[in-house]
Amino acid sequence: MKARVFKILKNNDFRIKCTYVDAAKFHDDIESCHHFYFLTPMMEIRLFKDNDTLEKDKLIVFASPEVIKEFTGFDMFNVDYLYTIDGHVIDIEFEWADEKNPYLKADHRKDRIITDRYKFPRIIKIEKADLDI
Repeated sequence: MKARVFKILKNNDFRIKCTYVDAAKFHDDIESCHHFYFLTPMMEIRLFKDNDTLEKDKLIVFASPEVIKEFTGFDMFNVDYLYTIDGHVIDIEFEWADEKNPYLKADHRKDRIITDRYKFPRIIKIEKADLDI
């Protein structure tokens, strides 16, 4: 699928509820599980129809690391402050993916992070759009 990215944002409106399971403590002990919320960068996109016109409705979906690097030049997943960037647009090609935690990783091999399943765009191609807004 093709889409145009209009904005990347990271704020309190877009948080994922997660549970971190510490394998070293894991023996049915409540102390082995830590519940937290993860502020997740999102992107505002509009899908292209078959005739290369943009849909009217915007979607807010996971921002991929590739798009964040293209927009910001740094890893927005690891910054602590709130961030919004707009004024430029990027065209992407992607396929929909469905995973439990597309971007969260546990610190240790046996530890794990549990979240709900989320639909997100897995980027295939990124191009600078002809249009800047």
